[in-house]
Amino acid sequence: MKRILVAVPCRDQIDVETVKCLQKLEKDMALRDDMEVDVEYTVGTIIHDMRHTMAERAIKNDYDYVLWVDSDMTFDSTVLLDLLAHDKDIVTAVCFMRRAPYEPCIYSKMRLGMSLDEDEIEKYLDYPKDKLFEVEACGFAMVLMKIGVLKHLLDTSGHIFFPMKSTNRAL
Repeated sequence: MKRILVAVPCRDQIDVETVKCLQKLEKDMALRDDMEVDVEYTVGTIIHDMRHTMAERAIKNDYDYVLWVDSDMTFDSTVLLDLLAHDKDIVTAVCFMRRAPYEPCIYSKMRLGMSLDEDEIEKYLDYPKDKLFEVEACGFAMVLMKIGVLKHLLDTSGHIFFPMKSTNRAL
């Protein structure tokens, strides 16, 4: 049986439509006998700290996967099954910026230097539709990770998530 933690970090609120999607996901997955799905919300102000705490909890409680869901996402309840079907260490749904320009939050190249002048960032705008493809980086709005990835990061660096430098601009 696969054990999956659906981890939802929230700054101060969660969209009602996101709650509806999470409830349907939990209800639909409860009908299956091949997986256990638990939805957990964490409230705080620093997203990478909340993600780190949730990842540690997932490791401690022997989950097989963590599905990261942002608190403003809407999605079909089959998204978990769709992502699991790929059997990858990390897989993301293609999610889009919430403000114009409504571009996908996937990147074919992301090299963050010590200053903004040293950054090399290329959005993946012309991606293949309806098939799996590789990206170098992605936003975390809807990401499925095998627990082994989180364990590896914790074992090798002592941390799972790190703060991103503030650029005061949308990527």
